[in-house]
Amino acid sequence: MPLSGLQWSGREGGQILTIRSQETCHLQRAILPIRSTDGEFRLRSGNFPAIRKHPSQSKTRELFADMKKITLTGLAAMATLFSTSALAHHPMGGKTPSNLMEGLLSGIGHPVLGLDHLAFVVAVGIAAVLIGARFALPLFFILATVAGTGIHLMAINLPAVELVISLSVAAVGLLLITGRAVSFAVFASLFAVAGLFHGHAYGEAIFGAETTPVLAYLSGFGMTQYAISIIAGTAIVTSLGKAQEFVNNVPARIAGGMVAGAGFLMVGEKAIAAAFG
Repeated sequence: MPLSGLQWSGREGGQILTIRSQETCHLQRAILPIRSTDGEFRLRSGNFPAIRKHPSQSKTRELFADMKKITLTGLAAMATLFSTSALAHHPMGGKTPSNLMEGLLSGIGHPVLGLDHLAFVVAVGIAAVLIGARFALPLFFILATVAGTGIHLMAINLPAVELVISLSVAAVGLLLITGRAVSFAVFASLFAVAGLFHGHAYGEAIFGAETTPVLAYLSGFGMTQYAISIIAGTAIVTSLGKAQEFVNNVPARIAGGMVAGAGFLMVGEKAIAAAFG
């Protein structure tokens, strides 16, 4: 039987004996090297207790193999969604909201129907819970989206809005999948800058509307994003990930991989459109 992955330790003639094996089993009888008092190794045949499983790097490799399979499966599903016209995500079917209720419903639906925005908001929530800023960190993104919408309503253009949105989705996903600890300041800066561009895209659905539906729209997408970030972050990091920190939180890293993959898919889609459109 190979002796290399499991570990059992015991004493034999005052000396510590350690054996390893790839599989959990009970050694009924074996011949093992024993170090005697004169420092020489000799073989001894005898009965030994049960061997218990010993953590090894093979478990880590298996874990990352599972992560890869799950991530690729998720990406396949998300590719189907993003290959559609997901960016034309106006809850009112392209109609500008004309009253409070239409503005509110449009604001609630926009972050959900826009899969680029939804992926980013989920990533915001995951990052916030990971660094212990569940309620504070998402505010940087949400307030920036409100500001970005205001910029659009003032007819001020930002460069390459859709491309920057796609790149921001890919970037935050990569930060999560690496498992490296990231500071509050880094995440807050990324979310604030990205929020301006996401908000500018939000503004397209409300451009030209009256004040009442605009305020309702801002309230709707602000509250929706905040709720999604907190609920998704808590579910993935705390409930599924058992509140583990960055590198050990497998569900958070899998979600990060899916977000990053979605971002790169969108970047590729735009690159193809620019080249052949």
